[in-house]
Amino acid sequence: MTAQKSIGKTVLQYGIAFSLLYFLLIFFSHTYVIEQLSNESRKHRLDKEVESFQTIIENEVPTPDEIGSMIDRFQLLLEHALVVEVKDGSIIASSNIDQTTLRMVSRKPAGFVEISQGADGLLGLKRGFGIDSPLSSVTILEMESGLAERSSGAHLTLLAASALLLVVLLALVGTITYLALKPIEHIKEDMRRLQSGKQPRLNPDAPEEFSPLIKQFNNLLELASRRLDRHRRLNSDLSHMVKTSISANLAILSDTGSLPPSRDDIEFMTSNLKDLSRSLNYRMSKADISGRQMG
Repeated sequence: MTAQKSIGKTVLQYGIAFSLLYFLLIFFSHTYVIEQLSNESRKHRLDKEVESFQTIIENEVPTPDEIGSMIDRFQLLLEHALVVEVKDGSIIASSNIDQTTLRMVSRKPAGFVEISQGADGLLGLKRGFGIDSPLSSVTILEMESGLAERSSGAHLTLLAASALLLVVLLALVGTITYLALKPIEHIKEDMRRLQSGKQPRLNPDAPEEFSPLIKQFNNLLELASRRLDRHRRLNSDLSHMVKTSISANLAILSDTGSLPPSRDDIEFMTSNLKDLSRSLNYRMSKADISGRQMG
């Protein structure tokens, strides 16, 4: 028969398994949530930057050269890439954008845009100007690598917080399990006292989950006690019967002295021994049947 594991070890094993599953779920959920929050925050920030740049251009109505100077200042200030498309088809862009990126930006519709650029990526916002403006659109792009580093930092912070919460949770679960299983120690102590004969039954004052087990065990002890009492009475009756028969036979043998017993004495002794044998067989059979019924 395979030995059963302790409840504490079982709780620990399941706790470790579910902890690993919990970390996997936290990892993927954090990645998704942080990405969504980062996109929303980025879109809001880029929207403000594009709006500010567009307001300056609409208020000052700069020349293409002045727009180029403004783009350079924005690039130094925000460390972002800017692309301004003129309605005549020309494009004014910051120096940190290559021709391939410019062509990809020009094909993008207005709105939140993503452009792959090797290992990194460009994320930005493109907004169109009104009909009266000589400009067609303005696009502000920011590198994804820097944002990814910030997202990774936030991701690690969340994972560390989750790990701390998990440790606290496991400690609480362990404490609750210990307190919940503490009554088992009282049951074990009752078993030791029962084994040593200091008490006849287990204490029925136990947790609800153990009450049926203790009740059944006490019933078993009661049945075993009744069976033991019945066998004691049977043994007592058998002992009395055997002693009586032996005493009667010894009395007959002692009365004959040196003479051999008479025929009547032999018949009496034979009948007495047969009655004793029948009584023994009957009572032993009754005890055997009673034992099977008890079982």
